[in-house]
Amino acid sequence: YVTTNDSLTYEFLGLMDDSTYYVRGTGKTQNGIEIDTDYIYIRVNYVNPSFFSHLILENVPNSGSIKIGSYLITSEGETITDVKYIQDEYVDLRNNTVVFKDDFTFPDNWTIGERLCDIKKNVPLMIISDKNKDITLYYRERYIHENGLLKGFFELKTESPLSCNAVHNTDFIDPITPYDLYTIWIQYKNDTFDFRAIYIRTLESLD
Repeated sequence: YVTTNDSLTYEFLGLMDDSTYYVRGTGKTQNGIEIDTDYIYIRVNYVNPSFFSHLILENVPNSGSIKIGSYLITSEGETITDVKYIQDEYVDLRNNTVVFKDDFTFPDNWTIGERLCDIKKNVPLMIISDKNKDITLYYRERYIHENGLLKGFFELKTESPLSCNAVHNTDFIDPITPYDLYTIWIQYKNDTFDFRAIYIRTLESLD
């Protein structure tokens, strides 16, 4: 449709640094002409410093000063046993668990991202809870009735005494192997979940 704004934009959230993606746009004009950009290759390379939070500056004219604020809340996790690492990059939690004991509450809008490998079926992979909500992440597999193929998917189960319980699933993926590395993005915004599983790469080993 013809608009006063001759540049249409879309903001992509949750793109991981040092990763590749393909983006495709399709549509139809008001006269029925099909539009297709085909797949566009994107390479993500963040150049900004990696800060937990940016500083917020506020001018205080009455005193001729500047108020500096950083509304940052950190939570330090504790493991049951000593921490081991996979390829000096990922925490090995196959025989371990990390728990964040600090007071935790879900804000109105939030996003959680985590990378997983050697993923087990039908067991809780992550549990997040506060006094109003419990969220549990699972990996499942099942056969698709239409063609009988075995497919995998991630399941997000939410339970709350204040609202209806719900189950959210990602799109179907090929059954994963222990060496497959996936990023799981969970975003809650305006009372709606956006839940995705993104294949990153296959690790050469789990040592």
